[in-house]
Amino acid sequence: MVSTPHVARKNAPKPKVFISYSRRDLPFAEKLVSALESRDIEAVIDKRDLPLAEEWQREILGFIRQADSVVYVVSAASVSSNWCGWEIEQVQKLNKRLAPVVVAEVDNLHVPEGIRKVNYVFFTGEYAESPGFERQIDALAKALKTDIAWIKNHTRLGGLAARWEEKGRSPALLLRSGELDEAEAWGARQPAEAPGLTL
Repeated sequence: MVSTPHVARKNAPKPKVFISYSRRDLPFAEKLVSALESRDIEAVIDKRDLPLAEEWQREILGFIRQADSVVYVVSAASVSSNWCGWEIEQVQKLNKRLAPVVVAEVDNLHVPEGIRKVNYVFFTGEYAESPGFERQIDALAKALKTDIAWIKNHTRLGGLAARWEEKGRSPALLLRSGELDEAEAWGARQPAEAPGLTL
């Protein structure tokens, strides 16, 4: 039986997304954040949300772990950035939903495989300004809200698994039998378009 994606209802929890981008694309990233927030999506971006006087790489990893999805701004600057590359490695390790948005044409051979295998949302040409921009943002927001209840549980269980690893796989942090049964039943209901389970 094929599962049908479910778009979030009005009273569903807000999707939380982390924006991965090159600083050269900051104006677009900030415009993207505003557009997503106006569509009831919580967007996290380092320029605004990174605490001062903290170890930034640890904080960025926390942002990625807590995000339900990661929106990656594709440009020549981002695909050549070591830090953007590191962020995408973390996204792939955690099996996060990834939404690549293209702001500048890039030779696909330069785009990391983990990104180019996902269908892009284009913000180039006619989609760089309204009304094309608004249509693309609506499509992106709809995709980010699809299967959100399942995705939220993916985020929660992934966080518990990361904590268990960081605490030396402490038996005290293992899921109890009822919680484990619920998690296994949840995993069996994985929607077709949802990211894979984190092993």
